[in-house]
Amino acid sequence: MKKKITIIAVVENIAEGYKKDIDNFFEGTIEVEAMSIEKYKLKKIYITDLILISTYSIFRIVKQYAPADCEIIIINRTLSKSGFEKIKKLPAGTNALLVNVGPYTAAETILLLYNIARKDIELYPYYPGIKEYPKLDLAITPGETEIIPNNVKHIIDIGNRVSDVSTLLNIISNLSLNKEKYKQKVLNYYNKTIPANYGINHIVTENYKLENQLDMLFENLNEGIITYDENGIIKDSSNSVSKKINKDSQSLIGKNVKDVFTINESELFLSDAVERILKIKGNDIIVTIIPAKNVGLNDGGIIILKKFSDVEKKMHEHRKTVIGKGHKTKYTINDIIGSSQEIKKCKQTAIRMAKSDSAILITGESGTGKELFAHVIHNNSSRKDNQFVAVNCSSFPENLLESELFGYEDGAFTGSRKGGKPGLFEIAHGGSLFLDEIGEMPMHLQNRLLRVLQEHEVMRIGGNSVINIDVRIITATNIDIESRIKQDKFRKDLYYRLNVLPLNIPPLRERTDDVFEILEYYKKKYKGKFTLSDEVKYFFSNCNWDGNIRQLKNYIKYFANLDKLVIGIDDIPITNIQNYPITANHTDKLIECEKIINSDEEIYIIILKILYDYYKQKKKIGRKQMSLELEKQNIYKSEQEVRNYFKLLEQYNYVIIGNGRGGTQITKNGIERLKKL
Repeated sequence: MKKKITIIAVVENIAEGYKKDIDNFFEGTIEVEAMSIEKYKLKKIYITDLILISTYSIFRIVKQYAPADCEIIIINRTLSKSGFEKIKKLPAGTNALLVNVGPYTAAETILLLYNIARKDIELYPYYPGIKEYPKLDLAITPGETEIIPNNVKHIIDIGNRVSDVSTLLNIISNLSLNKEKYKQKVLNYYNKTIPANYGINHIVTENYKLENQLDMLFENLNEGIITYDENGIIKDSSNSVSKKINKDSQSLIGKNVKDVFTINESELFLSDAVERILKIKGNDIIVTIIPAKNVGLNDGGIIILKKFSDVEKKMHEHRKTVIGKGHKTKYTINDIIGSSQEIKKCKQTAIRMAKSDSAILITGESGTGKELFAHVIHNNSSRKDNQFVAVNCSSFPENLLESELFGYEDGAFTGSRKGGKPGLFEIAHGGSLFLDEIGEMPMHLQNRLLRVLQEHEVMRIGGNSVINIDVRIITATNIDIESRIKQDKFRKDLYYRLNVLPLNIPPLRERTDDVFEILEYYKKKYKGKFTLSDEVKYFFSNCNWDGNIRQLKNYIKYFANLDKLVIGIDDIPITNIQNYPITANHTDKLIECEKIINSDEEIYIIILKILYDYYKQKKKIGRKQMSLELEKQNIYKSEQEVRNYFKLLEQYNYVIIGNGRGGTQITKNGIERLKKL
C-alpha cells in the first residue's frame, strides 16, 4: 500500500504547485493530496501518513483536524537556479515591488529572497487589495504576472517557488522510504535549486532526522564539509573529507585549519568566500572557504572540498578558451529588419519564448533569417552570458557530425585527436546549442539526440562515462518534418521533443511591406548610392522571392557594384528577369491581355475569387482542383483550358504558377485586380 502525504496551503494554486513538485519527484510512488484553506472547510483528516503545510500561520488550524500521531512539517521553499540568477543580477540598492497573491505569501517571498539571494535591495510587498504601496517601475514576482499593477514598466518573473531539498529529505525520513532508491534523485534536485539558506548551514547546523544526510548529499556530489570556529579550529568534518585528502575525517577535529591546508589564516575570516585549487596527496582539490556570516553561522565558517577530476579540469579550461573562439551570438533583435505586422509578431513571440528553457523549433523557407532568430532567443534568455554554439547538420558527413556533437575519447577511431575532444554539447553547457537544418540529421544520430534531451547527459565516442549537461536546444529546418516522419526518415518522438515551442518565420513574399525597408538598410551597409526605377520597384513589389532575404541581399550587393545612380529593369540579371512579364518591351502584350480579361470578365472573377480563398488559407491550387472548383459553380473547363487561364493571368502578374505540382496562387496585384473587377 502506498504511503500518503497531505499538502495544505492557504490558497489552492499554491497547494497544487507543491503537489505537482512532489509528485514529479516521487513519480507516483507515494500518494499526494492537495488541500487549501480558502476552498475547503477542513474536516477531520483520518488517513494520511504525513502532513505538509505551506506556512506556520495555518499550523494551529491544521492541527485541529490532523490525526493525533501524524507529523506536521512546514514546507521549506526556495528558488530554481534560473530564478535565483535573475535576482543576483540586480544592481545594489534596487527598489522593487514583490508581487504575490496575498500578504503572507508576499512577506514569505521577500524573506526568502533576502535570505538566499540579496540583502542589498529593497522589496515592497504588493498583493490584490493592498491600499498603500510605492509606485515603482520594477516588479518581481514568483509567477503571478497577471496581478502586477499597470504602472509597472519592468517585470522579473523568478518562477514559482519550489520545495527545498530539505523538505524532500524530511519526507523520505518520516515515511521510512528507501534512502538508496532516492539518493541520485535528491542529488539531481539539489543541483537544479538553490538551498533555502543559499549555503549548507541548514544541513550542518540543524538536526535533521535523515540518518547520514551529510554523506548522502555531499559524498555523491564529490564534496567534503569542514566547519571551523572563530579561532580557525576544526569543529566537525564529514566522512567524505577523508576520501579527498586521505586522512581520517575524525582525526581532523581539534586541529587548526592552517595546519591541515596550505592557506593563510586570514583567508578564514574575510568578508567574501575564497576559492583556490590545492594539490593534496597527488589530487587537485578545489577548496572553498565560506565565512560564517555568509551561511548564517555565529562564528567561524565552512570549508567545502571538491575533487577536481581530469575531465572537469579539461572542460573548465576548454570552455574558457572557446568563449573567445566565436561561440557567442552575433545578432540582436535590431538585426531583424522590418516593420510589417507579420515580422513584428515573430519578434514578440521569439522574445517571449526566450524566457523559457524549453526546446524551440524554428521553421521557414531558406533565407528567411531562422539563424538570426536563434541568436535573438539566446540573447534574451537567462543563458545570454554563456556559450551560443551553432552547427549545421547538413554540412558534415554523418560520422563527423557525430564526433562534433558528442566528442570522442583518446584513440576512439583512426585519425582522432590525441587526448580526445569534447563535443559541442559539452561546450554549450550552461548555454544554448543551435542545430540548423535538423531535418537532415541521420536517423541513428536522432536516437542519440533524443537520449540527450531525455537524460540531460552525453557519452563521448569511445567513452564509458556519462557527462551531465545543461543545454537549451534550438533547432531550425526549411523542410516539412512531418512528411519525413511519414517516410520513416525522422523520429516522431524526437520531433515532439524539439517542437515544444514552434516559431514559423514568414517568407518575404508574405511581408512585401518590408522589402524596401530591408533594401535601404543593406544599401547603407554596402555603401550603395543607387535608386530604383519605377519598373524595378514594381518588380520588387511583386517578385515571388524564392530566395527570400538572401535573394534580396544579393540584388543589393549587385546593384551597389554596378556603379549606376538609377537601376533600371534591364540592369536585373537576365536569369532573374526572363520569366517576369513587366518590362518596357511587354507593354503592348499586357494591354492585349487586359482586353482579353475584360472581355471574359465573369470567368476571371470566379477564378481569382477561388484563388483568393485558397490564398487566405495559405494554400495553392492546381489545374485539376481548379477545374473541380469551377464545376461546383456549373462552369465546365478542362485542365488545359484552366492552364490557359492561368497562363494569361500570369502574364499580367495576377498569379504565380508553381513548378511541377507546386500549384498556383494569387499575387497582391491579382487581389487588387479582383477588387476592381
